Amino acid sequence: DFEANNLPISYEKGETGNVPTQNLVDAFQLTNGKDFDWEQLAPGQNPYEGRDPRFYKTVLCNGDTWMNSTIQSYEGGKDGAGTAGATTTGYYLKKYMNETVSLTPSNEKKKPHHFIIFRYAEILLNYAEAMDAWKGADYTDNDHPLSARAALNQVRSAADMPAVTTDGDAFTESIRRERRVELAFEDHRFWDIRRWKIGDKTKAIYCIKITLENGSPVYKKEFRPKYRLVNKIREILFAGKAETVSHVKLFSLLSNFCFLHINYRFTCSLLLLLDIIS
Repeated sequence: DFEANNLPISYEKGETGNVPTQNLVDAFQLTNGKDFDWEQLAPGQNPYEGRDPRFYKTVLCNGDTWMNSTIQSYEGGKDGAGTAGATTTGYYLKKYMNETVSLTPSNEKKKPHHFIIFRYAEILLNYAEAMDAWKGADYTDNDHPLSARAALNQVRSAADMPAVTTDGDAFTESIRRERRVELAFEDHRFWDIRRWKIGDKTKAIYCIKITLENGSPVYKKEFRPKYRLVNKIREILFAGKAETVSHVKLFSLLSNFCFLHINYRFTCSLLLLLDIIS
């Protein structure tokens, strides 16, 4: 029932489920390799045009066509704010979703899913991160003929994205961004944040507010203050403070987290992590 769990609320049996954040969407660069800049968004411009091709395989956004229906995640739309159970970020999940599935009771068609456990892109990104931490972006020797930059750019080339030419800290950030977009929803982000110890930089959760003016969508990036509880959980889990928090307190936080309609299974997974992080 993966489709039922994650389809937009207006679809047959759709439950919204996992919803990508604006933070993730902003990590997808333009096809020229530059970062998207909200300050440069012109009136009437579609912020999703000309993005990294992987964006269109990962996220469903306003105006996309899916299962012969158009996503309406603007305020008042069938998939947007004001509709009970709709996305709280303005986006829906596309990765892993199968468009040929039918949840119509009279013609139900379910398909098996093959979830990624380990693949070559991860090997290259793991190698790039390790080499960069050890010797920098361009180091090679007889035992390590592939540089961190070459490994990273193999992944980008496969996605039809331009090569990374930055150095130093900027190159390290390029590796981290690449992991975020290439491995999105493959169970890596949580562990990456922990390993890099950047929990304090990932607390703020953003969404997209979409309104219609004269029939045309207007996009505005907004902070999600209602995710204060989520951010408190993130502080505990990602800032390495879990050992100072009692099981009772963390259980209470995570239980309340269920009611925010993020993802119940994810919440249960966090509960299971208690035995690992405390």
